[in-house]
Amino acid sequence: ADPVSSASLLANPATSVVVVGQVHGNECSPAVLVEQIRQNPPVGYGIWLIPTLNPDGYAAYSRQNANGVDLNADGGAVSQPETQALFNFIAAVRPALTLHIHSPNGFVGAYPTGAQLATQLCLSISDLPSMRCASGGAGTRTERSRWFLWQGLQAFGGESLLVELRAVSDAEVPTAQPRPPTMSIGSVRSDAVRILAILEAHL
Repeated sequence: ADPVSSASLLANPATSVVVVGQVHGNECSPAVLVEQIRQNPPVGYGIWLIPTLNPDGYAAYSRQNANGVDLNADGGAVSQPETQALFNFIAAVRPALTLHIHSPNGFVGAYPTGAQLATQLCLSISDLPSMRCASGGAGTRTERSRWFLWQGLQAFGGESLLVELRAVSDAEVPTAQPRPPTMSIGSVRSDAVRILAILEAHL
């Protein structure tokens, strides 16, 4: 986890958030939100920041890690070192909320569906013109070997919130169709600032 965040966590250990940044190397917008957290760490709640869960995918602009595995689909098998490190960290920290940052689809989803804090955040973030709150939540998969990360992390308590920012480049996940229009970096940055303000207001 990013050490820039540790002082904030210690200031308020009862309410902590883990932010999981780039999981897929071909998603660029998560880095914009990570940058905003680094520049303006929250003061009202504790935060741990994982800038990228998939550094090899980031370097290769790939959705998979160096072993060819989509880490976001490793929530049940927990077969990869990156996933194992994340699960061990969540088990140690036991955050109230884990925030999963993705792009390019412009929506927010709570997990478990209907979870109190995550649903409140989902509804508040959906006030942004570029975002919507998914009524079905973050999504689930029945086959354990393909579980999303948030499904596996539920074993440690707490809630998860998936935030799918809009893309800053048409090259982000080109197979994700249909998709909302690409936004400028400035517009995504503005959304990131407002999302962080909403977190501050709820925590």
